[in-house]
Amino acid sequence: MHYAFEEIEKHKDGLLNKVSKPAFELALTKAKLKIKTIGFSVDDKRLIQSAKQIAAEFDVDDYPFLALALKLDVPIWTNDKEIIKYGLKTGKYLALDTEALENLLREKSIELIKDDLEKKYAGV
Repeated sequence: MHYAFEEIEKHKDGLLNKVSKPAFELALTKAKLKIKTIGFSVDDKRLIQSAKQIAAEFDVDDYPFLALALKLDVPIWTNDKEIIKYGLKTGKYLALDTEALENLLREKSIELIKDDLEKKYAGV
């Protein structure tokens, strides 16, 4: 099982407080059919270790998302200020909040988006 589905299973009881069990099972089954999972090879071991070390600075449980972003060389979409700030500070990855992602989708340059994020999270 992949990390995202493990997380869903971990929070299943809380989710079942909000929806019926049949609705939950149907949604999970459909998600598993639609979502493409990406595995890591033995060669990715160092990448995963690096992601764990980086994530330890804010929340080690976030390492799988960070490892995937590093592997695919893509930004992380999050509204977690600590993840965004640490990425900006170290330059090891790029994390975008929703506003920054919307600007990227509107084809604003990544340099201007980074500048905006630096200003927005400088004093936070």
